[in-house]
Amino acid sequence: MPFAVNQGVCIYYEVEGHGPPLVLHHGIAMSLEFWRYYGYVEALKKSHQLILIDARGHGASDKPCDPAAYHMDLMVGDVLAVLDELEIATAHYWGFSMGAVVGFQIARHDLTRLHSFTVGGMSPYVTQLEKRYSARVAQLLGMGLQVFVDLLEEASGTMSHEAKALMLDNDLQALRAASSAFDQWPGAADILSTITIPCLVYAGEADYYRSGARECAKHMPNATFVPLPKLSHALSFTRGDLVLPHVTQFLAGISQREERIS
Repeated sequence: MPFAVNQGVCIYYEVEGHGPPLVLHHGIAMSLEFWRYYGYVEALKKSHQLILIDARGHGASDKPCDPAAYHMDLMVGDVLAVLDELEIATAHYWGFSMGAVVGFQIARHDLTRLHSFTVGGMSPYVTQLEKRYSARVAQLLGMGLQVFVDLLEEASGTMSHEAKALMLDNDLQALRAASSAFDQWPGAADILSTITIPCLVYAGEADYYRSGARECAKHMPNATFVPLPKLSHALSFTRGDLVLPHVTQFLAGISQREERIS
């Protein structure tokens, strides 16, 4: 099994497909397998070399239980450790929810590692509204994995047996630590104007992060915002059929522009 090591923590990753490298980083309580279940890998692997990463605390990666182990700088280091292991200097990056937060922090740390940035279902702002919903996630995790998964399924529709089993197989203590660590994230509003690479920002119109996602795209020099009608936060991942056309068009547009320049 392929692992990269960042300060003693093993990060599991998989590589699939051919073309320009594209990192796929999932949200909390998920794993890299979810990109497969909802059709993303099949749709993208013919045009991109997909680098699927299990975030620390998730999937086959190590699962520390100390909230300090989930500081954003450490999670940035996890992604960069995988890219360094693969000898990839620059990659397209697609992060959903927690994965998008990590992407914003990579942009803060070293924008040269990102070729483009797709922000799914996340805001770089830290408002009372967003804090309230982050607290709700922590509250649900406090009720146990079964309650958390049942409510997620209620919001996003029936999960496949495999996806539900993977979520229930999470380490609850590690997830609680990861969730609590997000309370310390200062946001990324101060760096938006410096993120000059091509960016696509999308959010469901029923997603609690939609307002911040829409607003942040106005402040990034090369960003486009796409609203997804009627979709909640969870559905804006599980409905890959509705999300993928926007992202594939965005990525294809970058390739076409680069071909014209060369």
